[in-house]
Amino acid sequence: MARSKILVVLYSHPELFPPTLNAVINLAERYGEVHLLYRPHKRDEWVWPSNVHLHPSGKEMTIRQFMSGSTGTRMATHARFVRDFLRLVRRLKPETLLLYDAYPALFYRAIRFFVPGKPFVWYHSHDVIEGKDLRTGDRTIGLLKSAEKFILGEAGLFTLPAVERKPYYDLSAFKGRYATIPNFPSRKVFHELGPRKISGPITLAFQGSICEGRGLEGVIASLPMQAAGHPVRFSITGFCNDPAYFQRLKTSIADIADPGAVTIREAVPYGRLQEAQKDAHVGWAYYGMDSDMDQSIGTASNKFFEACAMGLPVLYNGDNSFEAYRRFEWAFPVQPSRESLSRQMQFIAEHYECLSAKARDQFLQELNFEIAFEATMKLLPDA
Repeated sequence: MARSKILVVLYSHPELFPPTLNAVINLAERYGEVHLLYRPHKRDEWVWPSNVHLHPSGKEMTIRQFMSGSTGTRMATHARFVRDFLRLVRRLKPETLLLYDAYPALFYRAIRFFVPGKPFVWYHSHDVIEGKDLRTGDRTIGLLKSAEKFILGEAGLFTLPAVERKPYYDLSAFKGRYATIPNFPSRKVFHELGPRKISGPITLAFQGSICEGRGLEGVIASLPMQAAGHPVRFSITGFCNDPAYFQRLKTSIADIADPGAVTIREAVPYGRLQEAQKDAHVGWAYYGMDSDMDQSIGTASNKFFEACAMGLPVLYNGDNSFEAYRRFEWAFPVQPSRESLSRQMQFIAEHYECLSAKARDQFLQELNFEIAFEATMKLLPDA
């Protein structure tokens, strides 16, 4: 339907959520109009297709600024978003509503009696609401979990980035259809990449949230190191919301024999990730086992598949024994210890160009967002 409309609702910024960004640029090929309601947590940089209409709610404010603001500021931000949501849905009368995560579900619950017609509701959950957070009795967490159960009773389509996460959702009232949309990168974003070679140091690259449970300390403590005669470097790119942890990390870097073997850079926008990692050789996609999210990471790992898209062999936590990882010739289980890391880096360095080419080819042929998204699109009534 060339004139059909979809309203996508995300209570964050789409450039901070690559799976949402990938979905929107692909939805733009199927819908006449794609409208995106979001929180402006950063400056807009992405160049969207001409039929994608942006609707930022409220003033630009980083996530850290929002979280450190007063209760009144946060409540006013919530209220503004609910108002903007209702105004948009009444004006646009979209055939489909795509709600990302529990906050939009909570807000839809508040306005549902004022929504004209009966749009098809699609609910996608990026992140699991942690059981340990629910057990604290926090009222906001309880409201979000309740809203999630409500929206699953309304949804005609429910999607997750990994099937391993399905047991964490109450599907007792769900009558719609389910699909898994892995967090594979898009061919529209990761394109025109040349072959990777090692001509000097071999760089192990991490990008994402700098926090505990990512094995960073273990890698740092293992350095300096060589792999097939190449010095190993560790590049960390991302953001850290825990100043105390970040200081401990910097102290651990200063304590190793060659502090220059580790670099830390600020997070880069999704559109500049390829450029930022142009000198990388191996991806670090380690997740611990201390949370529901990490234990069910599976095909939800952005880090794992973005490295693959760039032609980087990948190291991952061997305790997270997902069959989806075991079958990849370019992916290797590891522990954040010197012995384990040295063994795998040595093997990768010795077979680098072959492994890199296999990763890139598998992304192009199989592990890309477009192939994964195609089957889901067939479940929508108006695309």
